[in-house]
Amino acid sequence: MPKISVVVTTYNRSELLRETVSSILSQTFTDFELIVVDNYSNYNFLELIGSFNDERIKAYQNVNNGIIAINRNYGIKLAAGEYIALCDDDDLWEPTKLEDQLSVMVRNPSVSVCCTNVTFINFRQKQTTFSKLSGFLRGKFLSFNVVPAKYLLIFLAYVTNSSVLFRRELVNLIGYINEDPDLKAIEDYEYWFRSALVGKVFYINKRLVRYRLHDQQLSLMDSNVYKRTLGVVRSQWSKLNAIQKMIYKIKNGQQNT
Repeated sequence: MPKISVVVTTYNRSELLRETVSSILSQTFTDFELIVVDNYSNYNFLELIGSFNDERIKAYQNVNNGIIAINRNYGIKLAAGEYIALCDDDDLWEPTKLEDQLSVMVRNPSVSVCCTNVTFINFRQKQTTFSKLSGFLRGKFLSFNVVPAKYLLIFLAYVTNSSVLFRRELVNLIGYINEDPDLKAIEDYEYWFRSALVGKVFYINKRLVRYRLHDQQLSLMDSNVYKRTLGVVRSQWSKLNAIQKMIYKIKNGQQNT
């Protein structure tokens, strides 16, 4: 049984997928399986995967009706590893990503999710900018009971799917990624919020992922996406504040007031 299961979802990005898979197979930590779930692309997906000739790769095809979360969950359900990592089919990993993250998780059993900083690149892999978080958040154990609600919600908006490693047991606690079409493009934000309610999130301030920006991707970031993101923030704000007030009262012996 592999230590880590890596889940990649893909559709019609043969050359980008080839680069993504190559970066994953080049990891310094090697005890993993790579589950690639394709939404029936218009090219010979199985032939491409077979060309790597690596027994760690497992290829599947499944219709997701335009909802990426469906195929992410499909891959997660197939995962055999103690830990699960996600990666989009156009992003790239630095060689020590899994090794660095697993080290954090092993040393800190209370951490449910580990994410990293990223480098933004354009289509030709030229660096455009870095993802930077407040110094207050770097290297912190973040959860709903130690970080003010406003900081937690801001931080989780920076979490990149391709940078995440989480414990398999997390799925037993909070379920799978939400497949609701109304959460399309922000379902990851909602999922990491749920994760922070049951465990700690650790942020590694190392750029261990190259996150690709291109026109097709940017076109998805329309006003509707921002409105739906704001909806998630509003729906969770009161919940976070209520929980934190209750914890404050318990810590100060005021649970009956």
